[in-house]
Amino acid sequence: FLTINGASISGNFVQLSSKYWFIGASNNFLNLDANNLSINTTIGAYLNDTANNVTLNNFVLGQDVGLTVVSTGGIVVDGSINAGINGGVILLTASGTGNITSVNSTDVVTANRLFLTSASGSIGTASNNLFINTDSFIINTAANSYLNDSANTAFVSNANITVGSAETFSLIMNNATSGSITIASGGLSIANGTITLQASGSGNITEVNLASILTATSINLASDSSDLGSSSSVNSFIVNSPNLSLNTAASAYINDLASSVNLDTSSVGAANILNLTTQNIIINGQITAGTDNGSGAIFLNANGTINTVAGSVTDILTAGYVNLNTSASGGNIGSLTNGVLVDSDNVSIATGNLTGSAFVNDVSVNNITIDSANIGDSS
Repeated sequence: FLTINGASISGNFVQLSSKYWFIGASNNFLNLDANNLSINTTIGAYLNDTANNVTLNNFVLGQDVGLTVVSTGGIVVDGSINAGINGGVILLTASGTGNITSVNSTDVVTANRLFLTSASGSIGTASNNLFINTDSFIINTAANSYLNDSANTAFVSNANITVGSAETFSLIMNNATSGSITIASGGLSIANGTITLQASGSGNITEVNLASILTATSINLASDSSDLGSSSSVNSFIVNSPNLSLNTAASAYINDLASSVNLDTSSVGAANILNLTTQNIIINGQITAGTDNGSGAIFLNANGTINTVAGSVTDILTAGYVNLNTSASGGNIGSLTNGVLVDSDNVSIATGNLTGSAFVNDVSVNNITIDSANIGDSS
């Protein structure tokens, strides 16, 4: 083995190989000043790189080993880094303002456990996600985090995700067969921020219990082919967000605890259901469940009011059946000058309050059937 005393290895490109020994040690990191770094070892490596930005090229590691890279700048993954999905551990730390990103979708970090830290830079960006393959990761940054995960499942909660206030956590699963996301007990909360979760293949997004609540200023949920929540009232998906977007080829059953919810552009399968229950609803985009004469359905249930963004002519509810309901303590559906826009052959309207009114404008070119209408006595 080689020992370097009181110095660091410098170069634009540094390649290190070791067949039987660690490169660096957990209590004595190998100091580098390298812009491009390549590692080949069957054991593990502990590296501290002082370059402004370090590019990690293809790393050849033994299965189920450890890799720790600390950079004073950013870290760019430009090649495969695989420490073994069964027992390997990888720690990547950008101690300054640098980001941790992948160059391409093939530049994947694979490990049994993955620890990603940036002092004030992003872990992945909106245009350059960090591509990973692990079901166990810990994120710690004062900025954003954009991850693209090819594992079968991933777990998220406040216990393993820390991003800055008013920042974004985005997790997109890209396992074509099944990529699921489980929200652990305690849920995930980002003050004034955004949460985006997308399941892939036949994977779904689930909450382990009633305390597994997503809380953020904006929440975007998507699934390739599985339901978001369940038609059972005790198994609806619980969130707390004033801005909500839902997209799936299946159905969505959401209970939003926010006092007022902007339902942004959303869609479910052509023969499926979008069901939202909350306090007050403002329709803030095109909401679709198939076509106006199809078998899809939209249910909006408000304890308060249901309205469309004032003056909008495009924020339309499109489905074969639209059900608008405000509870006994609720209020109006639309207003005299701003009716709720629907494109549906079948509409059901109910205001539980005795003084409630309903104003609905149907833009369908077909005939409309009012399946039921129960509005306040004074309306």
